[in-house]
Amino acid sequence: MYDDSIPYENVRINSGMAIIRLKDNHVTERFMYKYLISPQFIEYLNEIQSGSAQPQINLTNLKEARFAIPPLKTQQKTVQYLEQLSQKTETLKQVQTEKMESLKALKASILDRAFRGEI
Repeated sequence: MYDDSIPYENVRINSGMAIIRLKDNHVTERFMYKYLISPQFIEYLNEIQSGSAQPQINLTNLKEARFAIPPLKTQQKTVQYLEQLSQKTETLKQVQTEKMESLKALKASILDRAFRGEI
């Protein structure tokens, strides 16, 4: 499971990849996915990672990692909230892009009129 709206420029793929399988139905895949890409988990990984040239978490550390998992209803609400927030963020980015394009066009128009002596 992956979310193609997340930038992957910092992802490194090598032969040491692992698949995380959930053992029971007390955690949803979407919640675990959101948790694993969260700034808090990334910070945790930075604290326990090994290696110097290309820091990485080893499988032993990953196997020993413990997670505080909230009840299913809380997980579902959290995922829903994060997805709504993500959607709103994307909408704001689109509006910002449109506004910037509009401002660039307005600036070009004003400069063009100024150079022609119309202002």
